Amino acid sequence: MRVLIVGQGSAGRRHLVNTQHLFPDFETRLLPQRVGETAGGWDEIKAFRPDAAIIAGPASHRMRTALPLAEQGCHLLLEKPIADRLDGVDDLIDLCARHRRVLMVIYPLRFRPALRVMRDRLRSGDVGRVLWLRVEVGQYLPDWRPDADYRETVTAQRHLGGGVLLELSHEIDAVRWLLGDPDRITALTARVGDLDIDVDDVADMQWIYDGADGATRLVASLHLDCLRRDPVRTCVAIGTEGTLACDLITGSLSRFDGNARSWNAIVHPGDRASDDIHQAQIAHFFDCVRSGATPAVDGKDGRRTLEIALLATQSAALGRTLSLPALPGGPVQ
Repeated sequence: MRVLIVGQGSAGRRHLVNTQHLFPDFETRLLPQRVGETAGGWDEIKAFRPDAAIIAGPASHRMRTALPLAEQGCHLLLEKPIADRLDGVDDLIDLCARHRRVLMVIYPLRFRPALRVMRDRLRSGDVGRVLWLRVEVGQYLPDWRPDADYRETVTAQRHLGGGVLLELSHEIDAVRWLLGDPDRITALTARVGDLDIDVDDVADMQWIYDGADGATRLVASLHLDCLRRDPVRTCVAIGTEGTLACDLITGSLSRFDGNARSWNAIVHPGDRASDDIHQAQIAHFFDCVRSGATPAVDGKDGRRTLEIALLATQSAALGRTLSLPALPGGPVQ
């Protein structure tokens, strides 16, 4: 199989290393520039004739790279978010479906063993009815990629699709995976730190889930920032019978029994290394290519996560709660 990896920077290099490690028999090629930046880019791709492509690089360039590759019949694995706007996303989903090609979006938290166990326990009613869930992620942006100038990264630049809502949309996808889509969203976004960036560095969201009678039955709270000096990535679910607490940095999961009033470890720290999560995604993608199975995060999942991030941006700008899927003034763009 011929695999093209598009993207400059750490993500593209990581995908190259992991693909070559997992599938040494594949013919793998890295195209470091964004497709279309050089006249020879497409000539090189056509000569290579890739069967599959892994697309990294800025979210703002994702569709202009993915759509022509889908037209050529490539299976596609896209870095998150699927794009920085909805333009072209439905066309990409339709193209891949028409050509019967796999379209998958990279959201590694779904491959974190502790979070997978947490999801299973929530669905089995292990802590009773879920009442409230909170996820929090924070890490100082200059520490994200110590070998790069943070000001030059995608995260720091609006025109490349940066900002915490898109760059940390992992948490948006994770809550969707755990609880499903909310009915309403209230959001606040701001730039409050001293970093030299032109995007929001903090975002807070309240996701509201309504019951059949219209009354609120569940609230999810999401906090995202690129300011915190002590890194944190946690997910806590409060239920009628107890609590599940997941630390996504250490990979641990604990349960509080409301009757026994005690904590017990379920998944211990370090059960699986971060690199294994990225390898697991690559392996899953190519398993789906071989079998024709639907990937864990397909194009429609990627689109919905982007739609929620954009809706949160709109909620913050308007200063009010907005409903899914209806949006004032038509579809989010």
